[in-house]
Amino acid sequence: MRKGLVIVSLLFIVLALQLVYAAEVDKNIERDLSINKTSKVWVKLKDSKINSRLGANSASSNIISEEKWGKFKLRRNFPKYNAFSAEVDNATLEQLRTDSRVESIDYVYPIEKDLDLSTPITKAPSVWPFEVNGINLTGTGEVICVLDTGVNYHHPIFGNCTLSMVQNGSCPRIVAGYDFGNSDSDPIDVDSASHGTNVAGIVISNDTTYRGIAPNAKIAAIKVFADDGTGSSDNIISGLDWCISNATRFNISVITMSLSFAGFYSNSSCNSYIAAVSDEITTAIKNNISVIASSGNDNNWGIKAPACIENVTSVGAVYDSDMGSIAWSVCTDSTTGTDNITCFTDRGPNLDLLAPGARVTSADKTGDFATISGTSQAAPMVAGASAILHEYLKQQNGTASPFVILNALNKSGDFINDTAMTNISFARINILNAIRYLDASPPQAVLVYPQNGSYFNSRNISFNFTLNDPKPIANATLYGNFSAGFLFAANASNTTTLTNSNLTTIIVSNVTEGVWLWNIYSCDNSSKCGLTTANYTFTVDITPPAVNFTPATPDNNSRVSSNSILANVSIAEANFANISYYLFSSSGALIGQVNYTNLTTYYNFTGLSDGNYSFNATVYDLAGLKNSTPTYTISVAAAAPLPQGAVAVTGTNKTNMTLVFNTTWRDSSGSGEGLSGYIFSQNQSGTFVNSSWTAFSAGNVSTASLNITLVHNQVFSFQFFANDSSGNINSTPLTSLLVSDTLPIEAIILSPPNASANTSVNISAQSSDADNETVSFFYFVNGSLIANSNSSIIFNGSNGLYYLDVLASDGFDNATANSTRIQFTKNATPSITGVSSGSPGTSSATITWATDLAANSTINYGLTASLGSSAVDSSQVTSHSIPLSSLSSSTTYYYNVTSCDWSSMCNTTGPLTFATSAVSSPSSSSGGGGGGGGSSSGGAALASTSSNEQTFITVFNAGETKSIEPAISGMPVDKIEVTSTATTQASFTFEKLDSKPETAPIISQPVNSYFSIVKSVNDSSISSVLIHFSVNKSWLAKNNASKDSVILERLKSVWNPLPTSIVNETQSTINYIAISPGLSYFAISIVEQPKQKNETENVSKPIDFVKTENITQVSVNESPSKIAETKTAPKTPAYAFWLLAGMLGIGAIFFVTRKKKDEKQDKN
Repeated sequence: MRKGLVIVSLLFIVLALQLVYAAEVDKNIERDLSINKTSKVWVKLKDSKINSRLGANSASSNIISEEKWGKFKLRRNFPKYNAFSAEVDNATLEQLRTDSRVESIDYVYPIEKDLDLSTPITKAPSVWPFEVNGINLTGTGEVICVLDTGVNYHHPIFGNCTLSMVQNGSCPRIVAGYDFGNSDSDPIDVDSASHGTNVAGIVISNDTTYRGIAPNAKIAAIKVFADDGTGSSDNIISGLDWCISNATRFNISVITMSLSFAGFYSNSSCNSYIAAVSDEITTAIKNNISVIASSGNDNNWGIKAPACIENVTSVGAVYDSDMGSIAWSVCTDSTTGTDNITCFTDRGPNLDLLAPGARVTSADKTGDFATISGTSQAAPMVAGASAILHEYLKQQNGTASPFVILNALNKSGDFINDTAMTNISFARINILNAIRYLDASPPQAVLVYPQNGSYFNSRNISFNFTLNDPKPIANATLYGNFSAGFLFAANASNTTTLTNSNLTTIIVSNVTEGVWLWNIYSCDNSSKCGLTTANYTFTVDITPPAVNFTPATPDNNSRVSSNSILANVSIAEANFANISYYLFSSSGALIGQVNYTNLTTYYNFTGLSDGNYSFNATVYDLAGLKNSTPTYTISVAAAAPLPQGAVAVTGTNKTNMTLVFNTTWRDSSGSGEGLSGYIFSQNQSGTFVNSSWTAFSAGNVSTASLNITLVHNQVFSFQFFANDSSGNINSTPLTSLLVSDTLPIEAIILSPPNASANTSVNISAQSSDADNETVSFFYFVNGSLIANSNSSIIFNGSNGLYYLDVLASDGFDNATANSTRIQFTKNATPSITGVSSGSPGTSSATITWATDLAANSTINYGLTASLGSSAVDSSQVTSHSIPLSSLSSSTTYYYNVTSCDWSSMCNTTGPLTFATSAVSSPSSSSGGGGGGGGSSSGGAALASTSSNEQTFITVFNAGETKSIEPAISGMPVDKIEVTSTATTQASFTFEKLDSKPETAPIISQPVNSYFSIVKSVNDSSISSVLIHFSVNKSWLAKNNASKDSVILERLKSVWNPLPTSIVNETQSTINYIAISPGLSYFAISIVEQPKQKNETENVSKPIDFVKTENITQVSVNESPSKIAETKTAPKTPAYAFWLLAGMLGIGAIFFVTRKKKDEKQDKN
């Protein structure tokens, strides 16, 4: 019996202990488990030491490890609350209930979403233009934490961001984000209704049509719903905690939640139901973060959590316009209209505010916009309004309290009576009124003009300013200083024109010279008045600067003997801006200018040549007024005069002659400034004679005759002296003159005329002798003396070109003088023989003939006897050859040939005819393509030609591009385009080569052909050469080469590949273009192909060649830079892939072996 009592007692004690330690369980959990197998719970532990023992992230670990549970799934740890959330079944719930360490078990409520006329109703657009401290009230600097389904951060209104931009903080509209619904860092919105994206857009959209309430604010995107649309209250707790923890880092001032706990309503505070959520919201408010939540969409008396939690600003929805009758899922509004409360809005005495929520267009997840209705759309309206008020209060006094903001929105709103349900009047937000309610400052005046520190040269001043205040402007007054303090100024403002942000002008006349201060004193309609924070200064200056040359400056119209002119000035100007010194040539052209912004009172113009100059100086003041010195003219004579003279002997015999001096006196600059001078001479008897004179004729030339008797074959000495008025003196060296016979003057050939053609040649000349002696002439033809006569002679030579020289002699001491050589022709009309058109091609022909004399070549040709076209070669030759190109096939052409010698004696033969051949089908060739035909379209003349070589001559202007087209059979070059850097004449020689140049290295790849192009000018005279060539397709097929592999190589010690591109192709050829830095030997080859991976493979793999881009058309005038350099990009070697695979295999073996070893150690 006693044993039984003991057992019963023990059972009673155990039962009592269970009752003592039973944790409180939310009844909603039991109700949920009666319907579902599991329920989501919030488990709060008693002993905080447990949490500290377990670690910050494992509040549940100790309990879980000690118990044998039914179904248990840990959702999230909350070390901050010494709690965790989990999904449990009935068995697990009972074990948690009876665990002595568990304080309470609460229900984790499922949450649900509370689903461009709206923005204007809030008066947000009326607030945006207002400025506080120069910043518009648009939410600048504020960040709103949006707890919702996430955000489509790719949308343009959020900055077209990527996930990495959101994560690293570089997204321009989204500062950060996290996904608590899926426990990852990607807050992307995948909701079918784009709920979170729509809500975020209502807050901060900057779209021009669908603009949000705070378009310059930013958001933090906190996703609290999973991708399947489900969510729970523990996600809300985590999201709130994130926003609060990061508030300082991101300047988060508002949290908005357009969501509610499913099935929960209250018409009073509901803090006790969700304590952790309430605690988070209280912490947010203490940190001056406004918390906004939608009231719910179920047409209930009472609002949902979290809107019903104390300190949350709860928001219901109104219509933004008349939409007629609308049926919603829970109710029907038979009539609608602006500010009508929507029937679906959950409301009660604890509803704080109303805002537009039907129907609101905002962003969606597709990147477009969509229209949605609900209290979910009203809540972000209030969130945006709160952000603007936070911004305003911070600019005003540095702090912003959520209570002050809610009070301002409530007291200033437009009140709407809820006659349909509660009969309570609720405030619909009016942001403009809220700003006015909070406004305690006078209007802000912006001083526009005159700008601070400005200068004016007028006494009539227009004062421009703008006023900015949320309230209407009452008046504004202009103030300015005269001697001391502020005095009322004339022209007070007209109060009827004062509106916010409009430019206002007040004009004041007859402002005196001096420095002025100005400011605006303004008042709003609540009698808040004040000046702007700082005065502006301006200066009135109507007096031009005073500037004059000082005595240190040379006098006007004076001369200086140095190579410089000093300009020295005195300046009287209080508001000096700059000074400029100007120097002009004698013609008035400006040749020197120097400017100073500092007060520089002199400048020395140096390095001047002798001559006349003028100069002056101009001073500007800060008001734009200027004044100048007089313009002075100065003559610079720094160099000594240069006397020049000549001596002539006159007389009738070798003795008793007179010396005549012809002398020019001038300064080195070419001007004569009052020169004087004299001649000092010594005759044969030793007597010195001098003569001086100061009067000069035009050009400062004077002549003196000293009447000195000279003796033949004796020496006479003389010297010239000159001085100018500046005191400079100069002289020629002492010169000695041998008195001897005077040579006859140079013979002048009278006939035949130079470069003349004559059938009969009469040769005559003339000369004279200062000694009046008879002059005879020596006639030389082609260097041989043919006659000596003092009269004309007849030349009887044969036909041809001759050169004539004549010497004049007076017969005394063999004194002679050479004539100027001339040339003439006798019977010079060239005869034309052997005219032939050869074998004309389909589009070209070459006309050849011969002349007995050297002559030029001209062909006139055309389709009729009237001719009409011509080809000319100006070279003087006896064998003539003119190629004609661009002819039509199977056509008869008329032509004649003309040859003229150098003296324009011409002969013409014709008209004659030739016929071009018909076009035949192209035939294959194993060699390269043939060259083009005809003369250069750029104006080059064919100078010589042979079967393998042609030379062209042309004249370039600087920067000119010319095209040259060789016509050598079998040569692959069609034409070259040459651009010259200078004006020059150049020749170009083309040669087809049968093999590589002897000293050139061997090219390993197949070579189509070799050729050379050489020129007569340096590479520096040519900026670029474009080479057009062609290759037969049959040659490419024969060598198993692709058309893209062809490349042109240039020899410069070694073969260098040139940038090569395809231009176009015909049925049989591929046409290419290459750019070369110069001319040399060339080879057409193919790019070396990398070896195949497996030589035994039957199928050859394609090889990639990276070449220049194909050029479909290249103009002669195109810059060579348009053709890119050719590059090759070989494939990655095969062994690299095998090496990588081997390394991965070794790594895998090492990992498996190590894992087995660790498992074995764990078992032991």
